[in-house]
Amino acid sequence: MNNQKDFIDPSAEVKNLVLALGADIVGIADPYKLAEVSGKKNPFSVMESTKSVITFGICMPKEIMECVPESKYQIMLANHFGKLRRIAKKIGSWLEEKGYNSYPCHDQDNIEHKKAAQLAGLGRVGSHTLLITPQYGPRVHLNSVLTDYPLNFDRFLEEELCDQCDECIAKCPPGALKKGFEVDRRKCLIYRGSELKRSYCGLCMKICWDHLGCP
Repeated sequence: MNNQKDFIDPSAEVKNLVLALGADIVGIADPYKLAEVSGKKNPFSVMESTKSVITFGICMPKEIMECVPESKYQIMLANHFGKLRRIAKKIGSWLEEKGYNSYPCHDQDNIEHKKAAQLAGLGRVGSHTLLITPQYGPRVHLNSVLTDYPLNFDRFLEEELCDQCDECIAKCPPGALKKGFEVDRRKCLIYRGSELKRSYCGLCMKICWDHLGCP
């Protein structure tokens, strides 16, 4: 018998699945708004029929943050990227079983995960161009799944989480961060190649986390 008690909100169902698969945060963004702020890096260039962008993240453990950018951080980061891909793939399979098309993204895909997460109400982008969340500060890594499943979009978080102290800009080893929420990718890559043997840096994340006293 179909009645109101039997109704399961599709958006809530999707979010519950994502959290059950191991994500710490999840939200749903409007692909049209994401396209407006992403230029060429927009969801429709990847999947033309996109109606919803499911964006999720997992947090870096506190004890690992203390090790940035040492090998423990690099190992955990690699584990995070693998976990993000696995979660995305499982979400994609679940969506397709329900009869919807999906595109599970990768961390290097042509999608602005941080902008999607910001539109999905998961946090706000700071001066270092990383996402700062209310729950975990900047210590999160993100991924997304595109789908033609029409879902309810989450509200943009109005609260500004970055106090623009500019510590991240001042302490960036290669001077890659600039005022105005900009990063010189070339300087960042050169530093990683010459000083970190192509490993990830993560110092701006740690500096922000220390400054904000995040949980």
